[in-house]
Amino acid sequence: MTVSVIITCYNLEKYIEPAILSVLNQTRTPDEIIVVDDCSTDASANVIQKYSDRLCYLRLPENSGVLQATLAGINKSTGSVISFLDGDDVWLPQKLAEVMSVFEKDEKVVLVSHNYEIIDSDGKPTGQTDSTQKNLERITKDNPDKVTLSNRVKDSILGYKGIWLGSAYCFRRAGFDVKAFEAFLSSFTIPGFKRLCYQDHPMAQFIVLTNPPDSLAYLVNKVLFQYRIFGLNSSGVSNTLNSALKTIEKGSANMAATSALVDRYPHLKEAQNIQKWRKMEFEYLKALYTKNYKKAVSTFMQLSLNSWDFNRKVKEFKRLGGVILLGPEKFLAVKSRS
Repeated sequence: MTVSVIITCYNLEKYIEPAILSVLNQTRTPDEIIVVDDCSTDASANVIQKYSDRLCYLRLPENSGVLQATLAGINKSTGSVISFLDGDDVWLPQKLAEVMSVFEKDEKVVLVSHNYEIIDSDGKPTGQTDSTQKNLERITKDNPDKVTLSNRVKDSILGYKGIWLGSAYCFRRAGFDVKAFEAFLSSFTIPGFKRLCYQDHPMAQFIVLTNPPDSLAYLVNKVLFQYRIFGLNSSGVSNTLNSALKTIEKGSANMAATSALVDRYPHLKEAQNIQKWRKMEFEYLKALYTKNYKKAVSTFMQLSLNSWDFNRKVKEFKRLGGVILLGPEKFLAVKSRS
């Protein structure tokens, strides 16, 4: 089997070289490395081109968003397995060897992901454990057989229950109809939809739902990549009103895509319900930050009664009260300093 690695980059001059080196230093040599530069305006291109003899450099003519950058890489690639790396993250040396072993042992496996650790801007492990890592512990408890494990992985992907995709997941090319996926994306009339939408969850859910029921999704319960948190790259972290509204807009587009997918399958009641409430969360946040307080309070009540656990209710009650009291701009400024 052959494996293509797609690295996406936008203005990551400080981090793109460690990302590239982490792929070049794999114990299982990749058959193809494609770096897709989403029209960076910093020195990323200069850094990438230092390795032009060892990779394919693809620069988009205009900034198009991570989804379209990823699709450009997929359409350029030739490998039987496609693996992804965000340009600010780092793979551990055995990453490809571990995931390729899974694909090679069972032809029913269409998607593989794995565990990770969080690092800071300098590449030092933070020791943090997030909710996704806790869910990975749940998925792998009791050493489940491959069918049980696959069902848990699929359930977590479709229900947003916590499984890392991004720089962790990879899939079998034969299990992904890229033309059908692109046609699905083109069916949306949301302005700028393809530029706004994330690349991993819509794609992973599409793979899960369009492959035979007995196809397998697998989780390697090992830390095989490092997720870098710096500045505002962590989703949901916004210290200005403009950045908060952009995050909400992207999240809304992403939920439009994935909810449209699960709604095609009547038996996926739980996933449909989960995604319905997640869509409403973005409606609540948009209403709150655009000062539509009547709608914000109404959706807050619906989510409190039907979706959120106690800790989330407390968190959102503080947010709701803080924004109404201080206004969106001041609330976000205060929150960013806390």
